[in-house]
Amino acid sequence: MPQARRFAGVACDDGQKDSPFGWIQNAELMSASAAQRRNADSARLVAQAMHQAGVQPEDSVALIGHSQGGIVAAALASDYADTYRIEHVVTAGSPIANHPISSNTWVTSVEMDDELVAALDGTSNPANDHWVTIRGTVTDGDSDGLCTGRAIDDSDGPYRLTHDLKYHEAALGHALDLGSPAVQQHNDHFRGTIAGDYVGTTYWQGRVAHHTPGED
Repeated sequence: MPQARRFAGVACDDGQKDSPFGWIQNAELMSASAAQRRNADSARLVAQAMHQAGVQPEDSVALIGHSQGGIVAAALASDYADTYRIEHVVTAGSPIANHPISSNTWVTSVEMDDELVAALDGTSNPANDHWVTIRGTVTDGDSDGLCTGRAIDDSDGPYRLTHDLKYHEAALGHALDLGSPAVQQHNDHFRGTIAGDYVGTTYWQGRVAHHTPGED
């Protein structure tokens, strides 16, 4: 049997002009054109990192991403399916409803009701056995005494930003607490995808190099 490999990547926009992660790349990743999505700097960087990490076409791959990281994961699942065996994608706060992800890939999406970023795709995620969307709502714990859920530290101040990853983590955890069969099925599939002995963690960083035509 082929050796299972796990690949974890973190996408981060540091605001620099040579960063492969930014609003320009996000627009490319959400394009209706497969070629434009595939050639986005962020998608190419992650695909190159996977190649250099030794991920083989037959290896089981799970991609997890928050915000733009989730858009990259959805783009790879859509447009690199012939290159890598991407079995499960988990996104948090990512607008990916329009990505043509194959039914061979399971998708678990977590979104908050009042966050803007996840709604930028302008439509609802597909709903089927292989794509489940968990939607979370933030309420004050002492509002009526009837709320259930997971407590979140809001010490950042009164202006809560529900796009923060901690809200998605709490929403996913609460969905598992409630015992939803669909959520549990997705959780079991994800755990099956990443099952195996831990080998190690690698970190990858890339920059966009701009070359003048004719330069070596």
